[in-house]
Amino acid sequence: MTITAPPMSTFIVDARTAVSELLRMSCSAPVYTFLPDDVAHLPCLVVGRPSIRESRTAGVSTLTLTVTLLGRRIADEDAQRELDVLGDELFAVLGGTKNIRSQGIALRCTNFVPGTIAVAGQEMPAYLADVVQEIVSC
Repeated sequence: MTITAPPMSTFIVDARTAVSELLRMSCSAPVYTFLPDDVAHLPCLVVGRPSIRESRTAGVSTLTLTVTLLGRRIADEDAQRELDVLGDELFAVLGGTKNIRSQGIALRCTNFVPGTIAVAGQEMPAYLADVVQEIVSC
């Protein structure tokens, strides 16, 4: 008697790939799937690791990953303007207030907030965009 494991779902891999490829094709800043440890790589976009939470619908979960737009240290108005322009570009690429599709996956941006992220021991200005996907695992 042979027992066969059910096919493995690749929700995390698929979501990170879809968002990374969308950003690589459409944004002017470099895209990483890890946090760079050198400020020379800034500005850049970082596709984070997702969380998966049960939704209010039975059998459906919500996968959320954060895309971080890291800017250069804000030492002048040019650096802030650069971050703002890239923020506008990121928000538009993520569909603004509407759903988008990347590699067959429906995505939407549900939150876009300013923040700071430590890179090489320095706090760098950032915009953080939450991108969500509804998934069914049964």
